[in-house]
Amino acid sequence: MVKIMNKKKWCSLLLGTIMLFAVPLLAHGETKSDNYSVSPIFSENQTTNVTSFYDIKWSPGKTEKVGVRITNNSDEDREYTLTTNKAQTNKNGIIDYSSTQKEETKGHRITEMVRFPPVVKVLAHTSQDIYTEFTFPQADFNGILMGGIHISEKKQQNSSQGVTNVIAYNIPLVIRGNIEQRPDAKIKFGTISFEKETVNHYALAMKLTNVETNFLKNVSVKVKIKNEKEKVVDEQESTVDITPETTFSYPIHLKSAYKSGKYHVEIALKHDKQVWKKSKTIVLSNDQAKQLKQSSKSKKIAGFPVIMGLLLFFVLFVIGFILLKIKKKK
Repeated sequence: MVKIMNKKKWCSLLLGTIMLFAVPLLAHGETKSDNYSVSPIFSENQTTNVTSFYDIKWSPGKTEKVGVRITNNSDEDREYTLTTNKAQTNKNGIIDYSSTQKEETKGHRITEMVRFPPVVKVLAHTSQDIYTEFTFPQADFNGILMGGIHISEKKQQNSSQGVTNVIAYNIPLVIRGNIEQRPDAKIKFGTISFEKETVNHYALAMKLTNVETNFLKNVSVKVKIKNEKEKVVDEQESTVDITPETTFSYPIHLKSAYKSGKYHVEIALKHDKQVWKKSKTIVLSNDQAKQLKQSSKSKKIAGFPVIMGLLLFFVLFVIGFILLKIKKKK
């Protein structure tokens, strides 16, 4: 009896320890989404079977009407802000619909075409539909416009705590040209250099521009870095999604230890059958080499506690599972 009780105590203790490690991991991903919710209201010309975002075909000279339904689940009246953003590719190579970066384009601006009221008030425990109308130009269009409707709760400024962080929603908006033949894809290379990525980390940053109104999905990116002896010191392969008429800086994460000197960078991008290549020789100064070395050390130090924490969690989980099995057999 004593042995069984001891095992019960051990199980409780171990399970409690496991939960101590597990709860912060779960809490990190929690969001207060119960306060309000949003859903798109589609136009009559919404693409069939697309139900999670706006997908509209360009109709020369015609007017479209789309909307957003905001449901306020709280006990108080709330105000919400609505903005239209151009979809951008961020430094991680994924699409960002919340970017407030100014829209640079030689043609149609989705941020000017689709405009919602900037602020709306929704009464407590009610839903409100907000609409906007926009008219397509008379000319045909063979490209793709991509943006997002960004909705967030408007918070009052608090002098002691600052602005409170709130959950925001982004509903993607895609307008497809009425001419199915898209422009020939064109990628332009900009600067390629060693740059500071964060406070302590450095990367090889390359600026890329998708010149045309094409959405380039799953673009393969291959990079090789060679030293003066033509030895490959770093390689990276990745995949990115590049939004239409977008310029972004894409980092190549450096794994090797670098000394000062010349390095030859070879870059190849591939989308379908099209390939774009760029090669450049860059010079790494003594100071930059020193900073890269410190960056490499800090990455190792920062990663050690995370690895140890995960390892400890796994060990405790296995022990707890084994003791629970023993308890059931008794």
